[in-house]
Amino acid sequence: MAGTRFKRRLCLPVLTGIVLFVAVSSVAAQSTIIVAVGTVDSPYCDNRLSQKIEYGLSQIAAPISVVSRGAFDRHGADHVSELERIISFGRNRQARFIVDVLIDRIDLTRKKATIFPILVFRYRTYAVLSGRLRIFDLERGSAIAAEKISCEIKASDQWQISEDDPDHPSLMIPADQKIILFDALERQAADDILDKIKSLAKK
Repeated sequence: MAGTRFKRRLCLPVLTGIVLFVAVSSVAAQSTIIVAVGTVDSPYCDNRLSQKIEYGLSQIAAPISVVSRGAFDRHGADHVSELERIISFGRNRQARFIVDVLIDRIDLTRKKATIFPILVFRYRTYAVLSGRLRIFDLERGSAIAAEKISCEIKASDQWQISEDDPDHPSLMIPADQKIILFDALERQAADDILDKIKSLAKK
């Protein structure tokens, strides 16, 4: 009986140690990801892409943080290259990957289609967003992916009879519709970016 009790007492701390080891190992094995977002100012919207990305990331069960791209500029000496700044920034925070998102255009563009020459014209207005996304592997110390970001959302068509004037006030999108249009544009861009980050989080 004494020997059996001793074995039970011995097994309990051993099993506890194994469980703790596995738990710690699992946490250590997770990939920490830093998402750096930089966007150009736009006269058409409040530019809430970063907040939309951050909200989407909060739904992912992985250690991910969001920072401004300006953090890279403040990291390291002036003579250090952009790549060295990014790699050093991530390694100092014990990250595994950095996803660098730069949006350099948020705009409205209009395209004209002539339905009946000199009589009927149709204008199509699009909210457009473009930029690029890069992924850095901090263990390798290099970029492992780079691709363009391009999204557009079409507003309702505008028509002109006889007048061929693209700057006519009747072709302008009302302010409330513009808010809805750019909100949908940012959500589409955020979803595309989040899909790439989700794939990275599984590595």
